[in-house]
Amino acid sequence: IHLVPSLLKAARTRMASTEMRITSSQPEEALQALRDGTLDVALLPLPVIAPELRISEVGRDELVAAVLPSHAWANQRRVAAAAFDGEPLVLYDRRSPITERTLRFLLDEGVFPKVAVEIHHLEAVKQMVLAGLGVAVLPWWSIRREVDLGLLRSVQLGRHGMTRAWGLVHAEKRMPALRLRAFARLCDDVLPPLLAPPVTAEKAVAP
Repeated sequence: IHLVPSLLKAARTRMASTEMRITSSQPEEALQALRDGTLDVALLPLPVIAPELRISEVGRDELVAAVLPSHAWANQRRVAAAAFDGEPLVLYDRRSPITERTLRFLLDEGVFPKVAVEIHHLEAVKQMVLAGLGVAVLPWWSIRREVDLGLLRSVQLGRHGMTRAWGLVHAEKRMPALRLRAFARLCDDVLPPLLAPPVTAEKAVAP
């Protein structure tokens, strides 16, 4: 919902003769669809363990803590895992790499999350935070608009942040080579600035 509109808009101009059908699923479901031949290409967070598929990196993003401007963390640059102890947490789908990384970040530091709400839609997670039901760990790009409007604040996680790579995944020879190369170039051009974490985004507009 956040990345697809810009990608499709560019595709209409640069790949006008190619018909595209977009589906949304968790990584394991997408990988199975690629293996079954019911999906041509998938945009997935890395790493992906699938030696029978081809993978090329197309950008990097960052997971951040999303909090209200009135929250105690709002003016902090970073927050440690220990700070989540006892903090109501709005949790995304447990099958999601977002939740996997979130839980690993906390449990590795001995923090057992206090889950206030668990919901299977990224936009709904954000709405729960806006309603004051807890904090959440979300991709920076998913809250960019709310941060720009002053409705939410983003806080980096841990000492070094929580960045991750994204990849274009496809089965060998499933998609015509010329079309695949055109789509890969499109993703290389469109996705990096959309995925870019806050620091990268700020540098991009610096004089």
